[in-house]
Amino acid sequence: MDFINHLLSFSSSIISLELDKTSINRIIWLDETYYREDYLDPLCYSFQINLINAKEIMLARIINNFDEAIKSKCGNDIDLSEYSDKDYWKYGNDTDEKQQNINKRYYNIRLTPRDEKVFKKLWLRTYIKDLSQILSNIRTVTNNPKQVAIDKSKNDISEVKKDAAEAITGNPYPLLFVSPKIYKRFLEYTSKYILDVYLDYSYLKKRMEYEKLIHRTKDNEFMRIAYEDMGLIAEAIYQDYLIKNKLSSLDKSSTAARENNFNNLFNI
Repeated sequence: MDFINHLLSFSSSIISLELDKTSINRIIWLDETYYREDYLDPLCYSFQINLINAKEIMLARIINNFDEAIKSKCGNDIDLSEYSDKDYWKYGNDTDEKQQNINKRYYNIRLTPRDEKVFKKLWLRTYIKDLSQILSNIRTVTNNPKQVAIDKSKNDISEVKKDAAEAITGNPYPLLFVSPKIYKRFLEYTSKYILDVYLDYSYLKKRMEYEKLIHRTKDNEFMRIAYEDMGLIAEAIYQDYLIKNKLSSLDKSSTAARENNFNNLFNI
């Protein structure tokens, strides 16, 4: 499925997600099938170029769907104002990829908080917030294509993206690091404390997500950014990482040295 059709499918699937009728398994399926982070970076080349080249009728349907979902809270007449960004939630699960039925594919599901109704509300609150950002990004790109479109004459698209973001925020990855200060701390850590490339970046991602110093993102996207700022973005090295390594668990990578270095630098 191409980019625009996938985005249209995404926008259509979220109009009605009545929490009482939406299972945790479906929530996990939605998160995996329509990975929101793919649409949260308005400076992403593929995001821009696909939207700019899309048919107007497709864009209108996508925008209307997102708008309807946001205004109706995905079909839920509930008050979410009792919660804030400080309310922590997450889920974990095991997956059997061979199972087509989502009720069988995801099992051993672990929720925080354990109260399913509260978890669903916290998830929906974050979901609507992300949908609002996605809709804003779509409107920014489609309303101002000349202003936001990446200069394709540049040889290094990643550098164009970094320069544009940094000029605005002081943070070349505003959709990953929560502030320029945290990005600066990240660079300090990588220049001073790296003990082992793979394990340290595994540890960094998990700790920074846990401490809410970075926004949730895919493992390979975090590693791509990490390799860029290490100056090791050579394609062969990066592909070697993707093929041979997976981000290790926090328990395995949390050595005493890493804990101490991280806590000292980030004032945890």
